Amino acid sequence: MSKVTKTTIGLFGAFFALIITSGCGGSGASSSPISATAFKQSVVGSLEQGFQAKAGTHGFNGGGTKAPISGDLYFDEYYELWAQPVEGGLDYFVDEALTLPAGSVRESFVSGEATGFKKTSATVITAGKYKGLTQNVEIVIETDSFDYTFSGDNPDTGKYSATGSYKNGIGTFAVKYKDENGADRTYNVVSNADGTSRVEFNTGLNFVYTLNYAADGSGTGTVTGANALIPATITWNTNGDGQIVFADSSTMSFTDFNFTQI
Repeated sequence: MSKVTKTTIGLFGAFFALIITSGCGGSGASSSPISATAFKQSVVGSLEQGFQAKAGTHGFNGGGTKAPISGDLYFDEYYELWAQPVEGGLDYFVDEALTLPAGSVRESFVSGEATGFKKTSATVITAGKYKGLTQNVEIVIETDSFDYTFSGDNPDTGKYSATGSYKNGIGTFAVKYKDENGADRTYNVVSNADGTSRVEFNTGLNFVYTLNYAADGSGTGTVTGANALIPATITWNTNGDGQIVFADSSTMSFTDFNFTQI
């Protein structure tokens, strides 16, 4: 499996994790007029989260770092629950004494020397920080490719689904979910064999942003929509320093892909 690396898998998992847990800066469009300042803040807030997703290092499963406590029992820092490994997965508990059940993960794994492997998992959280969360995952990895699908329901961000694939050096990733107003939102990523990539997200604030990364990490982007302050252009260098230029010629600068004017 020389061509499909953990880094590649982790990259797409990072986009997914950030979107599902944060909504990627998009909230439902308001019927009230939005001020120029508030609109600019919504643009840079969404862009900053998009930059963070691109630079992320999360993997596929949402669990935290395993820290053995006694035997196989450990505290999952992501879910903030105690996790007890069992045959076929994990059982979650609110307390270390394992008296208050909080959900489970059940997994299946099929592998073959010539066919790669297939892994499926189903997560249900019934207590704690992410009470009500459900997630189903299927990952199929071959010698030079992988495909995966996610679907679930997050109590904070609603129902979602995601698909991804990687073959011949080209990766694609897409997330679909509904915002709080019931509008469909999509997030698409393409990673090319030459190191370039493209990120596109239609936010819930009446604008779409597109980020085009060169192989060295620098890039350009656009923000489009109906507001008078857009279209806007985005440029950045290999250090992540750049600026947004709005349609009224005003600018907002950022350093290391982070904005200080939000």
